Amino acid sequence: MTLHFPDVSGYQAGISFAGAPVAMVKATEGTGYVNPDYAAAKARAASAGAYLCAYHFLRAGNGAAQAAWCYHHAGTTPLMLDMELEGSSKPGVADAAEFIHAYRALGGRCFLLYLPHWYWQQIGSPSLRPLTDLGMLLVSSEYTTYSDTGPGWNAYGGMTPVVWQYTDSATFNGVHPVDFNAYRGTLPEFISLVTTGKKAAVEQHQYPVPAGLSQTVQPVEVHFGWEPGTPLSPHWRVQVARWAGGKPGEPVAGGVVYGPHAALTVPGPGEYGWRVQAAGDSPFTGWRAFTA
Repeated sequence: MTLHFPDVSGYQAGISFAGAPVAMVKATEGTGYVNPDYAAAKARAASAGAYLCAYHFLRAGNGAAQAAWCYHHAGTTPLMLDMELEGSSKPGVADAAEFIHAYRALGGRCFLLYLPHWYWQQIGSPSLRPLTDLGMLLVSSEYTTYSDTGPGWNAYGGMTPVVWQYTDSATFNGVHPVDFNAYRGTLPEFISLVTTGKKAAVEQHQYPVPAGLSQTVQPVEVHFGWEPGTPLSPHWRVQVARWAGGKPGEPVAGGVVYGPHAALTVPGPGEYGWRVQAAGDSPFTGWRAFTA
């Protein structure tokens, strides 16, 4: 399964995250800028059931001071460090390492590094070993037609991307342009990566069929599929969240699905809710509860 999710800043202020499994939102830049939409975006992500990640736009120099500024605003929200050219600022590997050390010392969680291939070349195509030694995971950037085997997954600097930003011109919930990222895996795996730097071990369980969808069960994964003949667009979306008090809570699985079937991993026995979006920008169905 591949998750597709938006990556936004203040330029997309007010964007709805309905239908997104993850919301990647700019929090801070340098030592003095905070995205004025960040706090509101956090609330919109929670309302939409999207898992929130923040990002900090790294400037050259003052890595520790930038870490303190970012942590003051993002706290323990999983963070992506954005490393690229901006005007005369040209941060390097040492700047990133200084920020990461300082941020983690404050209690922050930072395991994703956005470092486009073009920028890596601009700074001399250095070895990224100092960052892999810190357990960092690469987010690449190459704007082309997406596929699970496309060029954005190619390794460089000794790192292989775990996330690929494949467009800067998507339209999402009526907003254009929007950067979009892909992660080849499940939402629980993604959450584990951004919070611990490692994929979580998945328990093996059997799960019942939620009303309205057919389902076959294999160890580890739950397979959702539309009944034959159901009209679908080239992609559709499914979300699964924990269920408590008659309403959805923490999202645990979901994403954009290409084709009539989705394989989702649920973390363990319990109460869950699910909803789907059958086509394009059509509304999601209402949440339905089921017990696993």
